[in-house]
Amino acid sequence: MRRWGHFVYRRRKAVLAASLVCFVLSIIGLLTGGQPINAGNYDVESVRAANLEGRQLPSTTGSSFTLILTSAQSTFGQPAFETAVDAAVAPLRHDSRVSALATPYTASPTTVPLMVSTNRHSVLVQVGVKLDFAEARSQYGDIRGEVRSSSLSISATGNVPLAYDFDTYLASDLRRSEVVSLPLALILLVIVFTTGVAALLCLGVGVFGCSAASARRSRSPTQSTSRPMRSTWSRSWGSASPSTIHCSS
Repeated sequence: MRRWGHFVYRRRKAVLAASLVCFVLSIIGLLTGGQPINAGNYDVESVRAANLEGRQLPSTTGSSFTLILTSAQSTFGQPAFETAVDAAVAPLRHDSRVSALATPYTASPTTVPLMVSTNRHSVLVQVGVKLDFAEARSQYGDIRGEVRSSSLSISATGNVPLAYDFDTYLASDLRRSEVVSLPLALILLVIVFTTGVAALLCLGVGVFGCSAASARRSRSPTQSTSRPMRSTWSRSWGSASPSTIHCSS
């Protein structure tokens, strides 16, 4: 520590400049850090079961989610309702990421009753994408933003919207906690080291290291144990859990 103290004192300008650079880089990394991810490379029972399912059961590439479109005035079967539904999902037909789009108006007659609510004010639209689950959850916000309507309320359900919401709220909570903890850490370091230079140096190096690790984790390829929902919708929709509904617009 004595040698380190002499080294810092003799090169105090360079140390101060280095600490300021690290602090600026840490702020940049904090604002543009990595995306939260759910890793699936742990040796736990759920991951082993998911890997076994993928090897033994037939599956299709890509992911999917479901849209629920509801009208308070018109019902399924009326031309106005069909026009509103087609207009709302029309941008998805031109999106290269979308591989399939199933509505009650394009589905087979045997499937239509499963896609229409009992009061006929709501319908389901199944959206398939050409992305794996990790890419789908990161790009879901852009895809969901294409679906708009002035006469319909639109909700989304499925593993992809749920994972996207988890990532969004987790990232927001992490940024909020970091904004609160950084000033407190700086005050504590100033009290411990009694100098602002040493406090900024420790704080900058620490935050920069955490931000770099977060960015490196976001670039690492991972697997997700989640699977696109493979469920048959009951006509009454009474079995749907409220926790699976994404958001309304």
